[in-house]
Amino acid sequence: HVIKDAGRITVTLDSGQTLPAKVIGADPRTDIAVLKIEADHPLPYVELGNSAKLEPGEWVIAIGNPFGLSETVTAGIVSAMGRNIGAGPYDQFIQVDAPINEGNSGGPLLTQDGKVVGMNTAILSPSGGSIGIGFAIPSDLIKNIAMDLEHSGHVTRGYIGVSTQSVSPAMAKALSLPNDTGALVAGVEPNTPAQHAGLQPGDVIRSLNGQPVKSPRELAVDVAGIHPGDTAHLGVLRDGHDQTVDLHVAQLPNDQQTAQNSSRGMEQQGRLGLALGPITPDVSGQLSLPDGTQGAVVTQVQPGSPADQAGIEAGDVIVGVGTHAVTDPRQAATAIRNAERGGDGAVALRIIHDGQSAFVAVNLNGNNANNG
Repeated sequence: HVIKDAGRITVTLDSGQTLPAKVIGADPRTDIAVLKIEADHPLPYVELGNSAKLEPGEWVIAIGNPFGLSETVTAGIVSAMGRNIGAGPYDQFIQVDAPINEGNSGGPLLTQDGKVVGMNTAILSPSGGSIGIGFAIPSDLIKNIAMDLEHSGHVTRGYIGVSTQSVSPAMAKALSLPNDTGALVAGVEPNTPAQHAGLQPGDVIRSLNGQPVKSPRELAVDVAGIHPGDTAHLGVLRDGHDQTVDLHVAQLPNDQQTAQNSSRGMEQQGRLGLALGPITPDVSGQLSLPDGTQGAVVTQVQPGSPADQAGIEAGDVIVGVGTHAVTDPRQAATAIRNAERGGDGAVALRIIHDGQSAFVAVNLNGNNANNG
């Protein structure tokens, strides 16, 4: 987020020298970017350590640029590991009580022997200042993401094509499950490894490659770490019986591929001027959608189109066309085309926008009006 939307990036060295920086790659899902600078002399550096060895109570040091005060050093202890703060689908932050403020983002979190075990990135604060709850991206995650970004400019993640939700105690009772751990399959996307392997809504994924799966987020993180093409062994509970499902993991589409798919979708939905994509676990996490939400996410809106004039934005989720619910992009596109052929010159869409449900009337002849 430090370099997002920047037109020009410069790096200032300790000597005061400034150098232009080039973005090699960025991964918004984990808030990690790799920059490259070229200097005419060797540069000192700090070594990445092993964040997996960190333990709560261990002393750490944070260095940053809070409020423009460069090279500010603060100290504290590791409060917790693997924190999920709702920033993305792959949250596993180090929580620290070392004072971290606005401007610390991107700075290192170091052990007492000078090894970088994290990158400071966020705080939890009702006041905007430090209250002793800060978060850093673990160095082990940084190593993996940076390696992919340096190699190809994007991150390669595993993908199986299921939408999952937590197993609440009430849900466990209703489905006669032994406990409330695991990831309940709410939907299976067509033409994905999950569908080809025969996974079904109602299945509960309880293990992955022999390791217990405690929650949907844990499943998403573990699947993302599997190399595309490798075989994953899922322990599944179906109708009260344990079974193993083997599948070949696919590659999660990167941002460039998603944009290309969106462009193709735009051509298909040219009259309305929007592109649709599936609600993947990744998308659901980013948009904080309720568990089990079905429909189609708007991935792109053509400027000046009827959809744009109606106020529809990328990230809105279409859950119905007219009075009929839709469960996926294909069904939504078909329903929209049928509504367009209705002859009244308008299409009513039921959407989720910023967490709120609303009906939006898209006037194909202009003069759009929103109805909430």
